[in-house]
Amino acid sequence: QLTHDAIEVEQRRIGEAVGSQDQTAAAFGGFNRIDFGGNREVEVTPLTISTEKMKNLQDHLMLFFTGFSRNACDVAQKQIEITNSKVNELNIMIDLCKEAEEKLVSSDIGFLEWGELLNEQWKIKKSMTNLISNSIIDEMYEMGMKSGALGGKLLGAGGGGFMMFFVPPEKQRQLKESLSSILHVPFRFDFSGSQVVYYSNHA
Repeated sequence: QLTHDAIEVEQRRIGEAVGSQDQTAAAFGGFNRIDFGGNREVEVTPLTISTEKMKNLQDHLMLFFTGFSRNACDVAQKQIEITNSKVNELNIMIDLCKEAEEKLVSSDIGFLEWGELLNEQWKIKKSMTNLISNSIIDEMYEMGMKSGALGGKLLGAGGGGFMMFFVPPEKQRQLKESLSSILHVPFRFDFSGSQVVYYSNHA
C-alpha cells in the first residue's frame, strides 16, 4: 500500500520531490522488483527470467525521445500533493505491476498481454495530474498505438523525456516511420549496475 508518509520519507532522503527508484535501478542493474517503505526502507529482489524471454522482451521494446525535457521535481511534487486522494489509482498500478512481474517470470514465453498492461498503467498514470502528459505526448502515444504498439508509457515522472513502446517486431518499421520526426533511441538491457570506471586515491 502506498501512503503519503512513505513518499515523504523518500523525499526527505534525497532532498528533492522525486522518488529514488531510478537511482536504485541504476545502482543494481538487471531486472528487479524494488519495494519501498515497510520494515526495510528499500528492498531489491532480482527477478529470474529465462534468456529466451529476456531476448523476446528486448525485441518488443522501442524507445523515443519526446523532444523536450522537464523538471521531474515539479511533476513529482504535484503527485505528492494529491497522493491521499489517489490511493485507489496507485494501488491499481501496483496490482498491474505484480501481474506484469508474474508474466515475466512465468515459464511461458508468450507475453503479449504485457504490452496491454503497460497501456492500462499509462492511462491511470496520466490521469493522476495534468502535468504528466500533454497534447503533444498524447498525439505521439496515439500515433504509436495506431501503428502497431500494444502499449507504452513515459519513463520517469512524466511531462516529457522518453516514451517507451511495446511493439511486436513485425510492426516496428511501421511505427518508426510514423514517428519519423521523433528521435528513436536504440537501447539494450544492462545487468552490471553502476560501476567505478576510474578511481584514483591521489589528491
